[in-house]
Amino acid sequence: MRVIWVPLIALLLLSNPSYSLKDSQESYYSPDLDLIQIEGGNVQIFESSSDLRFDVGYIDSEDVEIRWMIKDEGVTRYDGQSEFQSETNEWDSIPIHHHVISPCRCVLIIDVMVEEERIHREFGIIRAGEIASPNSSENWVIVPKNPVSSIDQQIVDITYIQDGASSDFDVRWGIQSSKASESGCLDGLHNPPSVEQWIVVGDTFNSTEFSIVQDLSSFGDGWWTILVQMGLGGNWSTWIGCTDIRLDITSPSVELSAPSKVPESSVPVVIDASASSDRFWGREGIRYIWTLTEINSSNVARTSVGGDDGLFNLSAEDSGIFVVNLTIVDQVGHTNSTSVTIDIVNQRPNSALRIDGVPTDDGETIRLSDKDGWSIDAYYSTDTSNDVVSLDYVWYLDGVPILSGIERTLERPEDDSVQHTLMLVVTDDNGEIDSSSVMFGVIDTPSDPEAQGSSMVILTGALVSIIFILFAAYLMMFMRQDRVPVVRPWDFESKKKLESEATSSRTESESK
Repeated sequence: MRVIWVPLIALLLLSNPSYSLKDSQESYYSPDLDLIQIEGGNVQIFESSSDLRFDVGYIDSEDVEIRWMIKDEGVTRYDGQSEFQSETNEWDSIPIHHHVISPCRCVLIIDVMVEEERIHREFGIIRAGEIASPNSSENWVIVPKNPVSSIDQQIVDITYIQDGASSDFDVRWGIQSSKASESGCLDGLHNPPSVEQWIVVGDTFNSTEFSIVQDLSSFGDGWWTILVQMGLGGNWSTWIGCTDIRLDITSPSVELSAPSKVPESSVPVVIDASASSDRFWGREGIRYIWTLTEINSSNVARTSVGGDDGLFNLSAEDSGIFVVNLTIVDQVGHTNSTSVTIDIVNQRPNSALRIDGVPTDDGETIRLSDKDGWSIDAYYSTDTSNDVVSLDYVWYLDGVPILSGIERTLERPEDDSVQHTLMLVVTDDNGEIDSSSVMFGVIDTPSDPEAQGSSMVILTGALVSIIFILFAAYLMMFMRQDRVPVVRPWDFESKKKLESEATSSRTESESK
C-alpha cells in the first residue's frame, strides 16, 4: 500500500472532488502545494551524474504513480517513472545524467498521478555544466514552483523559482486570455507571449525561490495564462515562465422553482434548482446542499447533499409549513443560498356509505330487506393517497355510536315501528371529518318507507275527497241562488185600490 500524507487531504478529496476541465487535455486538482519535497531544494547544480531524491506526502490510494521528465528549453532530454519501494518506504530517486544534459539550465517536472489523473505538479531547475554568459539575463530561467491549476480569489501569492541571477533582480508579470487546449504555456515555458500590459513588481529579489502577490481583480472568470519574467536594468529574460489557471472568482447564481402550496399526497413535491449555475463555468461541478426545516415543529432541521441534477423531493405525506434552503457550492468553494416556503395542506376526507354493497346518497331514505342484519362498509370513502390507509371510521345508529371500522355488520333494530338513521363519520390523521347518513326502514313492517307512503296516500285521498265535496256543495248553493225569481215588494195602497176596483166590478154585474 502506498500512503502519502497531506494535511486535510481526506477532507479535501471528499468535500471538493476533482473537476473535469472540458477544454483541457488533462484534468487535475492540486491538494497541497507541499506534496513533494525535493532534497536539496528545487534549484540544484550538478557537476557530475548523481541521483535526485524526493519525498512524497500521504495520499490514501493504492494507485499512485510518480512520473518525471527533464526538459531543456522545451525539448525532453529524458523521462521516466519512480516506483515505491515498500522495504525502505521510499520512492526511487531521479537519475541526473550529467553527460546527457550538460550544459543546460534544465527544467525538472515531477507529476503525481492518482488513478491516471494528475493531482500535483512540481517544478525544479537543474543546472549542469558551464553556461555561456552565465550572468546574462537572457539565459536566466524562471518557472512557477507549483503551477496553480485553479484560483478562487482576486489576490494570489504564487511562488516561483529561478536560476541565473546571483544578485538583486526585477520581476514583472502579465496575463493573457487562453484556453487550456490551445495554451502556449508548455511545461512552464511560454513563447511567444501576447501580453497587453506587463506589471513590474515593486520589490527586487535575490533568491532562487520567491513569491509575488498578483492582483487578478480586474479579470473575469475563465481560462488565463499568467506569465512572468525576470531581468536587470530593463533587460528581461528571454525565458518566460508561465502557468495556466482556471480563474473562478464569481459565486454561482442560485435559482429555485417550487409551488408555494400543495395538497397532501403520496407524490413528493419536486423542488427544482437545475437552473442554478456558474455564470462562466456552467453547472458542471456544482454541489447542492439542502436543508429542510418545518415551521412550528420540534423536529430537527435535516441537511443532505443532493444529486447533480439539482432536484430535491419533499415528502408531501404530512401537512405543515416547510422551509427548504439550498446552498450551492461551485468547484472552488464559492457559495450562494436561497430558500422557499411550501405549505402542504391537509385535505378533508370524503365519506361514502354502502349497505349490502349498494352505494347510498347522503340523506337518502331506503328500504332494507327483512333479515337479522346487513353488511355496511365505507370502502368507497376517499382521501389523499397518503391518508386513506389511516382513516378512522365510526358508525352511529340514531345518534349513538355503535361500531368502528371500515366494514361491519349492522344488526336489525328491535323497534320495527319507526324508521332509523344510520350515520358514518370518517376522520383523517389531522382530525378533519366528513359524514354521510341514511334513514331506513324494514320491508313489510310499519317502518317500511313504502307502507308509510301508502297510508299517506289514502289519507291524502280522503282529505282531497272531503275538500271536493265541500267545494261542490258550495258551488251548488251558489248556482241555486242565481235561479230564485224576482218577488215584487208588498204594496198596501195598491192592494186597497185593486180590492176597490174588484168590488166595483162585482157591483156592476149584479145590477144588470
